[in-house]
Amino acid sequence: MVESIRPYQNPSQNSHDELAQRADLEIAWLNEAAVVVSGKGATVTDTFALPPGTRDDAPMPNWTEGQITNVRSIGQRMGYGARETVPSSVRGGVRFIEGGKIWKILAETKALAEEQDFNTIIFGGSPNRPLPEDERTFLDKHLELEEVTPEGTTEYDGALLIAKFAVAKTLHEEVLHFGYEISEGNLLIRRSTGQLVQIGQTSLAQNVQLLRIDREDYKNDAGEDKYRYQPDTTRVMTLVSEILSAQGIKKDSVALITSNTYASRVVAAWRAGLSHSRQFDVAMYGRDVLTNMGAPVPDDWPLNQIPGDLRVRYEELIQLKDELRKTS
Repeated sequence: MVESIRPYQNPSQNSHDELAQRADLEIAWLNEAAVVVSGKGATVTDTFALPPGTRDDAPMPNWTEGQITNVRSIGQRMGYGARETVPSSVRGGVRFIEGGKIWKILAETKALAEEQDFNTIIFGGSPNRPLPEDERTFLDKHLELEEVTPEGTTEYDGALLIAKFAVAKTLHEEVLHFGYEISEGNLLIRRSTGQLVQIGQTSLAQNVQLLRIDREDYKNDAGEDKYRYQPDTTRVMTLVSEILSAQGIKKDSVALITSNTYASRVVAAWRAGLSHSRQFDVAMYGRDVLTNMGAPVPDDWPLNQIPGDLRVRYEELIQLKDELRKTS
């Protein structure tokens, strides 16, 4: 059972104290998980390593069955691994489809059915990640495309296909006059950059749009391939808020739709609410959605990803507490 807090809006509408108490509670839960794994006095940072660049590559933890059960139970308090979809609690506004693997994007799209009265759907997608063969095959099967998706198709391309053929009912493609800098802070640009595109509308006249999630690739001093300046979840949500504000839309809510494997996005929504005067929330599709789609994923929260997921949640909470101190 997820122990919830109402969507955080901004300091004038919800109490800093309530949010700080929730952060302290979750940090206590995470420390509890560390003790389960490493014994009395263990800390989150010593016990759970940050995830690698590709989460699937995370090593398998050497935990006992009892430790696995207890850590999973603690994670479930924060939304991880739930079988059922947990919708957002906000009405109206924008729903942002986070992107990722093709079955994740399709599952996020299915979660839209449990959302209320929204008027815009924005898909996110990276142009830097080519889709492997299993994702291209899954996309072809579920969209029933006449042509096979070719090698070299990116996550961004896949999100575009899903937006056009699974969500939009009428197509009217137009580059919108907003974007963001590919630099520190990802500042909003109020002119056309090609990063935000109108695709069309649903049968309910909801706008369907696509936001390209850009980054800068570079080599470090050791000659290794790295990237930087890709907007994180909090920044994507606040960018959407700033785009709305620039259009004179001051009150519409913004809800991110993602997997409950990424339940730390809830903290990102709380952080977004500290600096922007609108409601932010997160909807998370359940694992049953993936099972029913026949997605090639484990039936439960992947064991090798649990340490990294819990560490990311902890780091988000620490950032939240720091931001609360600065705005109190």
